Amino acid sequence: MSSAQEGDTVFTSYGAVEEKKLEAESDIDKPDAITLPPLAASPINSLDDVNQEDSYHPSLNHKKAALLIKEGKDNEKFELLPENKRSWIAYRILHNPFYYWLALILAVALMLLAFLEEPSARSELDEKNKGKRIGHLVTELAILTFFAVQLLLRFLWLGPKLFFKGRSTVVAIVIIVMTLEIIVLFAKPTDRHVRIMRALRPFFLLDTYLMYGVRRVVRQIFQCLKYIIDVMLVLFFLVAVFALVGYFLFKNINPTYFRTLELSIVSMIVTLTTANHPDVFMEAYKKSDFAPIFFMIYMFVTFYYFSNVLLAVLFAKFKSAEKKKYKKLYLHKREALHRAFDLLKNDNDNIIFSDFLLFMKKYNPRTSPYQTMCLFKALQKCNGVEGCLSLEEFSSFYEYENMKWELIHKTGRIVAWYEILNETPKKLKRALKLLHFIVNHWLFDIVMALIVLANLLYLIIYIILYVDNNNAQNNTMNDNCTEKENKDYFCSARLGIAGSFIFNSIYLVEVNLKLFLNGPVKYFRKWANWVDYILVVGSFIFLCIEIGLIQNDADSPSFRYIAIIRPLKLLRLLRLKKNYFFLIRILIVLASRMTSVLILLMIVIYFFSIIGMEVFTGNNAVRAGCCANAEFNVGVYYDNSTLYDPGLYYLNNFNTLGRSFVTLYEEMVVNNWFIQMEGFVSTTGKAARLYFILFWMVTTLVVNIAIVYIVDAFVNALKASKMNEEISSGELKRVIKISLTRSEIRTLSNVIHLKAIYEVRKRFSIYRWIRKHYDIPARTIELYGGEFRGKRMMTDDDLRTIIYKGDIEEWKEKFDEERAMLVSKQKGDSIAIHKETPREHAKRMILMLAEKMKQLFFYLLG
Repeated sequence: MSSAQEGDTVFTSYGAVEEKKLEAESDIDKPDAITLPPLAASPINSLDDVNQEDSYHPSLNHKKAALLIKEGKDNEKFELLPENKRSWIAYRILHNPFYYWLALILAVALMLLAFLEEPSARSELDEKNKGKRIGHLVTELAILTFFAVQLLLRFLWLGPKLFFKGRSTVVAIVIIVMTLEIIVLFAKPTDRHVRIMRALRPFFLLDTYLMYGVRRVVRQIFQCLKYIIDVMLVLFFLVAVFALVGYFLFKNINPTYFRTLELSIVSMIVTLTTANHPDVFMEAYKKSDFAPIFFMIYMFVTFYYFSNVLLAVLFAKFKSAEKKKYKKLYLHKREALHRAFDLLKNDNDNIIFSDFLLFMKKYNPRTSPYQTMCLFKALQKCNGVEGCLSLEEFSSFYEYENMKWELIHKTGRIVAWYEILNETPKKLKRALKLLHFIVNHWLFDIVMALIVLANLLYLIIYIILYVDNNNAQNNTMNDNCTEKENKDYFCSARLGIAGSFIFNSIYLVEVNLKLFLNGPVKYFRKWANWVDYILVVGSFIFLCIEIGLIQNDADSPSFRYIAIIRPLKLLRLLRLKKNYFFLIRILIVLASRMTSVLILLMIVIYFFSIIGMEVFTGNNAVRAGCCANAEFNVGVYYDNSTLYDPGLYYLNNFNTLGRSFVTLYEEMVVNNWFIQMEGFVSTTGKAARLYFILFWMVTTLVVNIAIVYIVDAFVNALKASKMNEEISSGELKRVIKISLTRSEIRTLSNVIHLKAIYEVRKRFSIYRWIRKHYDIPARTIELYGGEFRGKRMMTDDDLRTIIYKGDIEEWKEKFDEERAMLVSKQKGDSIAIHKETPREHAKRMILMLAEKMKQLFFYLLG
């Protein structure tokens, strides 16, 4: 890169700067001979020896080390790393963040196509609607083509051997089957086809990179499937035994539920879910006072004992599987760190800051220079060499990489954004400091909590005095209401709106004041601030809309569902109680896992919804008055002929994808789920029971897994709180303080200057323009003593690290021994390969001479 001429203006990430100004900076920001220590790949003594741009470029070793660290974090096998240019190009495409989200969006879009297809979108099977169907098929084919190209890229990256060993083979089979189905539909687009293969669409969602958490849950389910099946077989064996006994006991006195052996089995399965309890024995109870004893014994044995045994087995096996998985992930990360260290270390078996800086530039290009310096300083231990990282120190990289570093005063207070800016007037700084002190004081939080309590009391008093008293006559505006009643109603409504407006205005001032004083980056770093800001701003916006509706004497029933977020502000009171706050922290730790379980549950419901839409629509659909002959006398729930208490269960159908989700949700909750089941049995056949019972079993398993994760997280948090003082106060956070020396600040200044020079000729970037306001200058760091505090939320892996502390030391010791033996063996093999005996050398020379003579002979023959 050619340097700018003197006096020319260059545009860096810190704004427009003249080259002469760069050289006229203060001594602390001026580069000198200590800029970057020598690199392992290309020795550099100072910036005067080489071009500055070249010294800021990562070498091949830095790129490989960054790739290894990423592979260790993502739990990718090291043999999957690209080996040639073609596989490297495919790897870069498949591991691009933009590609991750594109694949996820297309996978979701493919699943949502079911909303536009039959039977969700009803249309006549004629030439008029032929274009719509062809459009849906073309869209589906285009998305399948995208995933086919993804498989091709994966094949180029992995090669045939590794490609066919993974899940790519299953995805390829699904693509082929679905493509053949589309070809058939293209041949006859006006005919109604059974498209059961649409149920396989979630496979593409599971195959995307961002669904790795869901794949992990599925993998753990299959690992524990043997034990789950054992418990389920015992449970259903007991159900069959009790059903047989119940058939002989109650077939005459309770024919509704025990008339046949088949009905007895179905009744006992439904009783296991408590959906028909106590209706199942009331007919027999009328004739015998001892009849309930049988069902009490049955419920204690199956529902209270074996159902909890299933949960206990899941907990034990999942906990064991989690420990094995954690050990595997921990050692995999350690192996990645060891391999990266071998690439970054110098002749003294240490990593110097220059190599670490260039490695971080490739690993996370958005990391600021001061954050890199803080991370390097945090990794250093007191027993290590100053200014270098040993192997054991570098092995803690994953623990500190996500730390958020903040410059602090010697008193421990965080240096605010307005204190860093030199352009801020001193009087304004003093005023902002005072305001910041007031807002961050614990008394301010108490005052806001009292305001929230006052808001709660106001809502309660308003509901008691106005809403309940006028609800009978003023709940709806009709012609029978007098003018005075209408006036009273709108006056009470305006009173409720006025009070809510005052409280919400106070909340709005509070959140925007905190946002301004702390800065958006720091403010939105906390999950509670995200929730608080969305609730307050959303409540204020919808409150303004509601004021407009009241002023115009209008009301919108659908708007009431949106306005319900106003009282959610009261959830802030939970933060006052220390134990409640600790529970919320654990839920945050669980957020990723619970999200994975929820996505898996949605996939299960989608899978069964597609099957239900193909089987239980058309002539097999339920409708009003359809199920008069259904078992268990459930036909009354489908009878819509009565004016009072009409049976509306015919709305629970599979006519559209949305209604299918609602129907299966009701089945999952198991409240009266047998009513829907028997309704579809009456319209289709007895085989429909298998569909609903299987769905209940699968969803029960997924829900139990969610319960296992919650219990496991609470157990881990409580154990870790007893073993570690950091989280004994309920704060699930990792906090560390470091202090930069003057020489380290000077080195940081050189790095900042070098970065500015490197970015001189780069095009304008919004990200760099934003980051320049948050990069802390070296002179500011020196002014406040170089004190930094790093903080991040604890993860589930952090809790397990504390719990398995003793085991981890054993794992590390065994791992280091095995790796040392492997390295020594490889060195011995390489020495043996290069060490050639005289006899072997003579033999090789003779064979080489013979090959040359053979080539000469064929050449002469011509």
